[in-house]
Parts: sequence; C-alpha cells; structure tokens
Amino acid sequence: MAQDKEFAEVYPIPVDGLNMPAPIVARVSFETGEQAQNRIYTAAKIRINRVKAIVTKAIAATDNGTLTVQDAAGDTIATMTIPLSSALNVEFDSGVITDVDRDIAANSHFRLLTAKTTAGGKLLVSVEYSILPVR
Repeated sequence: MAQDKEFAEVYPIPVDGLNMPAPIVARVSFETGEQAQNRIYTAAKIRINRVKAIVTKAIAATDNGTLTVQDAAGDTIATMTIPLSSALNVEFDSGVITDVDRDIAANSHFRLLTAKTTAGGKLLVSVEYSILPVR
C-alpha cells in the first residue's frame, strides 16, 4: 500500500536532500469573523523554509496585523507583522526560516493564524517547503 512506503520511495529526494515542490498557497483574512487558525493538512513530512504574503484587500489603517505560522503542537515557526494601511499588492517575506522546529510530521498540519485588533484586510500566503523522508 502506498501509504506504508516512505515518501522518498514514491518521490525520490535529490542528492542535495531537498525536494522543493510548488508552494502551498492559501487565502487568509483579518476581516470580522474571518480571523482563524487556517489549518493546512499535509500527507508528507515537510520542512517549512519560507513564507511570503501579498495583500489582496488593503489592511485597515487602525493597527498592525500578525500572521503566525505554527506547527500542530502550537509551536511558532515564523511570525510576520503586516503594517497598518498596507495597500493592495504590497508583499511580505519571512526570509529563510532557520528555526529547528520547522518540520511538520506526515499526516499532520500546520496553522496560518491571523490576528488584528481592529478588523480589516486580506492576504494571499505562499508557504515554501521541502518534502522530507519519513523515518
């Protein structure tokens, strides 16, 4: 059964040890009633390498928003501050994430948490990751 095989047997890992697939993309919101944990489920064991975001609805001019990436246990992998009044198409980048706690177990999830005291604004988030062998 394919689920019993190591992911690397199905998708070979290149010599450099990294398999960089297309990023995971998700819409997140700072709107009233839409701020959420935004869980992203993955069948493979992955390592989150970088998070990017672009404003798709202007961020309200009252206070900053926060986008926090957490593993299933609630440990923070990355945090990005989204400044108040960020206009449409403004981009944000976490930079390369070097934290040792950035691996997500196979058949688990990670979270894209949004928080903003005064609601308003939306983002399109792109999560770059590597597929790791299950061991």
